[in-house]
Amino acid sequence: MLKRALALVLGLAAITAFAASGQAQADVPEIQQYSYSCEDGTVMPATYINVPDGDSYAVIQADGRQIAMQAGPTGSGVRYVGLGDQHGYVWHTKGMSGILYFDNGDSLRDILTGCRGELVTDGSE
Repeated sequence: MLKRALALVLGLAAITAFAASGQAQADVPEIQQYSYSCEDGTVMPATYINVPDGDSYAVIQADGRQIAMQAGPTGSGVRYVGLGDQHGYVWHTKGMSGILYFDNGDSLRDILTGCRGELVTDGSE
């Protein structure tokens, strides 16, 4: 899974370079970087990638690892679930608030709660 996360990060760099090359913006994913301050004092970076076909992804740094995630169904806000061997991680955002937890199928374990986000860059700089 680390290879997949690394590939995603390298892909982000390539996408950013592609966007800067003057290609049509409709073909380029929207990339936004946020910094979340959580109630336990943890500051968690998150990068969101919204691709033109409608899929949305997030890469977060939490729980001692980089976690690649994909948006999935939810009743409210956006619910990102970990990919591959990180499938138990869930990052649920609504507006500028978020909570990170681990779902092992039988129970939920909160990792980061009371997180408030601040936009760092929207990729258009």
